[in-house]
Amino acid sequence: MLRQVFAQHRDHEVSQNPNVNAIPIFDGHKTLLRVKARQTDDEEANRMFIMPLTCEGRYSDGSIAVVHSLTVFKRIPPSFPNLPSSI
Repeated sequence: MLRQVFAQHRDHEVSQNPNVNAIPIFDGHKTLLRVKARQTDDEEANRMFIMPLTCEGRYSDGSIAVVHSLTVFKRIPPSFPNLPSSI
């Protein structure tokens, strides 16, 4: 419901609350969301992940986390190429 209020009633008091953590990324604010890369040199922390990304599949710290269009998104190679397509 919160997402619906944010999308349809931007001037509603709930939408103005900074603790809601809603950012209008499709309103020219795509660069507000940045990647916070985790440190990969900690072997114990790496064991927590079932399917860890390769170094090539990671985005660098501080890079933009949102693509500009669906066309760009479709050009991004999958992070897990060995997964079955039914997932």
